[in-house]
Amino acid sequence: MTTKSKPCIEAEGHKNKKGYVYLNSMLVHRTAWIKAHGYIPAGMEVRHLCHNKGCIEITHLALGTSKENKADSIRDGRTAKGERHGHSILTEREVRQIKKYKGTRTARQLAADFEVSEGAIKSIWSGKTWSWLDENG
Repeated sequence: MTTKSKPCIEAEGHKNKKGYVYLNSMLVHRTAWIKAHGYIPAGMEVRHLCHNKGCIEITHLALGTSKENKADSIRDGRTAKGERHGHSILTEREVRQIKKYKGTRTARQLAADFEVSEGAIKSIWSGKTWSWLDENG
């Protein structure tokens, strides 16, 4: 989801290590949104449709939830998830197995079998992690 109708406008100011630009301790893309559209509703984020974290071109910005923003990043290949993530211990196949065992085995048993923490098992079961995988697919 990007726009090519207008080129990016690069903001000037201090960039943090993630590439976002700050001015007077506020993210400039949020400032641009507020100037153009007014307040940002609670629970909403200003997303970069152009994927340029320093851009303040208003047509390249859109409101969305954190979940939508993260989905953009994953869909566009800017964020690794699942077994492609560098810190992942489990594979998608193993996570599907863990999900199927819910209610028939304990988190402690599965943690020992898969060599992860009980917390990791419980996070999978609750949907806190690996939520995009369903038990059947």
